[in-house]
Amino acid sequence: MQEYRREGRSDGMKNLYLCLNIFKVTTRPSGKLDYRFFSRNREVINTGSYINRREVTLTAELEPGSYLLVPSTFYGDEDGEFLVRIFTEQSVNVEELR
Repeated sequence: MQEYRREGRSDGMKNLYLCLNIFKVTTRPSGKLDYRFFSRNREVINTGSYINRREVTLTAELEPGSYLLVPSTFYGDEDGEFLVRIFTEQSVNVEELR
């Protein structure tokens, strides 16, 4: 979910075009991911095309393992604040990469 966009509408702020990608990983990535990661790894599932909505949802049944969630904007130079909610039937460990 895009945060702080609703409050900015009066100032002309619009929703960004968003997509959510999930990648299966074998080792924990460290730091910022570069083009090499994305050229060598294919997403397991994604939301499809970029959507111009405040909220994007994705339902997936994933095999046990480690996964990386990557929200992205259509234009690479757009920054945004995102809220990610994860609902699971089993307990999971979640870490934010910076």
